[in-house]
Amino acid sequence: MFKNKSLFISGISLIIAIVMMVSLCSVGFTASATTGEEIEYWDGQVATSYAGGTGAKNDPFIIENGGQLYKMVQDYTIYKEADVASVEPKYFKITKDIYLNKISAEHLVTNDYTLWPKAGYKEWCYAPKDQNTGFSGIIDGAGHTIYGIYLDGNKSGSTTTTAGLIPNVIGKTEISNLHIKDSISYGQCAGAFVGLVNCEGTVLNIKNCTVDNSCVRGWGSSM
Repeated sequence: MFKNKSLFISGISLIIAIVMMVSLCSVGFTASATTGEEIEYWDGQVATSYAGGTGAKNDPFIIENGGQLYKMVQDYTIYKEADVASVEPKYFKITKDIYLNKISAEHLVTNDYTLWPKAGYKEWCYAPKDQNTGFSGIIDGAGHTIYGIYLDGNKSGSTTTTAGLIPNVIGKTEISNLHIKDSISYGQCAGAFVGLVNCEGTVLNIKNCTVDNSCVRGWGSSM
């Protein structure tokens, strides 16, 4: 039936190899709809170091993933009202899009916030127990986007009253060229970028930033 049996077998082998390669490539990877590149979601852990930099104006800390972003907020939410006039803020630069959670479209529009904790989203950092402390820093997003911030200050056992990428700000803080998308921020004082400006004398400047397809809810004063 087949004049060249070896050629037929080789063709079958090639088809099997291609199918196996496609199958392997489809397991364990999530591709970006815009770039086709693999998306790595945050594992909920705090990084031990930044990707580079010293925090100086001409050598900012480099942030490439969710763990490093969390480290930034955690490490520099330490200042008190007495520090406002004297603190010299550190500089940060985000060099990649950051994916914290893949939040469902249903949860972004629902009025039933009890559904959120059941989804298993990784919680973003809470405001510190000492509400008189806050973050100070200069953040350049370099046009990148943060996806999937999730902070629910209403869930059982929560002690936070402020919610946002940065829950509390104190002193001098600037956020520029950064975008937030597909995120949930819920607290007494809630915002996409900042939950609360904490004291008199604080200077907060947010420029060239956008928020898209996100749920921001506050039941007290919010921004």
